[in-house]
Amino acid sequence: MDASLLAPGNAALTVSALSWQGTDASEVDLPVVGVAVGVAPRFQIGASVPYTVGDAASGVAGGWGTTYLSGKIGLVQNDGNGVKLAIAPTIQVLGAGVLSSLSSSESRVTWGLPVSAEVDSGDARLFASGGYFSGGIGFAGGGVGVQASSRVMLSGSFSHAWSSGTSTTSITSATGTVTTLTSDVTNTRSEVFGGLSIAVAPHVGVFGSVGHTIGTTDANGAGLTIVGGLSILAGPSGSRP
Repeated sequence: MDASLLAPGNAALTVSALSWQGTDASEVDLPVVGVAVGVAPRFQIGASVPYTVGDAASGVAGGWGTTYLSGKIGLVQNDGNGVKLAIAPTIQVLGAGVLSSLSSSESRVTWGLPVSAEVDSGDARLFASGGYFSGGIGFAGGGVGVQASSRVMLSGSFSHAWSSGTSTTSITSATGTVTTLTSDVTNTRSEVFGGLSIAVAPHVGVFGSVGHTIGTTDANGAGLTIVGGLSILAGPSGSRP
């Protein structure tokens, strides 16, 4: 996530497909619909809604996946030196495929507070983000984008996420005594991405990216992610989404 905002009255639409392939599991989301609308000079709202393609053979339940609803606030939007800072309070609504793994005490709706920063020098920009989601999930990452030509932008990024929880194990001895052991558990996931976006017409672009986890166990979602899609910007002024 970068720190750029849409101008008031502008809207951005993205429609994409995502494929993830792990060691013993896979998932395809098609379509993934993203919408963002500039509401005020330093405020925009947005949503991202994926549809998961069901696969009975691999046990993947089809239906609407985890949805994100957010508001993005520009704390710093200094066009003079290209420095930007934004915060994006977010509501996460877990998809049907995740619900089966939740306990009765866990909520389907969680909240998050991502913070993003960006430095734009014209042909290149650096971006970084980090934040927290309720339930003990944290994340941080960053990357660089380079304008290779008037129509082509290349990007690379790294992200790291972690969650902390408690694992409880009950052991029954030969005498019938039950001992309960409780320990802290930390799950981590790290991923590198390379991306390409091409402007095919005024305010219309296509994009694609390939990512792979590094130093991540199969249990934490190790695998390959491929994304491709189309983006459209509409409104009275041509700000970058």
